[in-house]
Parts: sequence; structure tokens; C-alpha cells
Amino acid sequence: MSNYYIVARSHEPSKIIGYSLIRKSFLFLEGRGHSLMGGEISQEEASSEIWRDMFVDLEWFLSFLQLNTFSDEDEFIKILTSIIGSPEVITY
Repeated sequence: MSNYYIVARSHEPSKIIGYSLIRKSFLFLEGRGHSLMGGEISQEEASSEIWRDMFVDLEWFLSFLQLNTFSDEDEFIKILTSIIGSPEVITY
């Protein structure tokens, strides 16, 4: 299990995009309860043209990942918090 830091969320319909620094991957979740479904893609794959439409509102985050190197997860959280405030975390 890994911690995913929520970088985007919508409520109707319920959608979540989270990022795991340790796994270097994005988690997509949609729905609620028994209708919850999702998937995971690598950071490298998320940067490809195929996923550009999905990341229209998250271009800043892809740039953030490309422009920064993090010594550990604590540094990642500290820098991310300075940009978006304390991120919500889910373990998946």
C-alpha cells in the first residue's frame, strides 16, 4: 500500500487524482461505494500525449514534478504544501 496525495478532485461525479512519490504513479478513482473504480498509471506515461486531455487542469503538477527533485517524501510534502496547502492523503 502507498500514500497518494490528492492533486485534483471533483464531487459530481466523484473523481479523484492522486500521486504517489514512492511509486512515481498517478491513481485515478471514480464513483462511490460499490461503484468505485479506478486505475494507476506511471508518471512517465502520464506525461505522454495520450493522457494530455486528462491533465489539462494539472499541467502545473506535471511541471512541478519535472522541475523538482525531492530527496524524500517529507521534502515532497513540504514543497507541495507550500503550493496547495496541506494535501489530503489516501492509502491505496
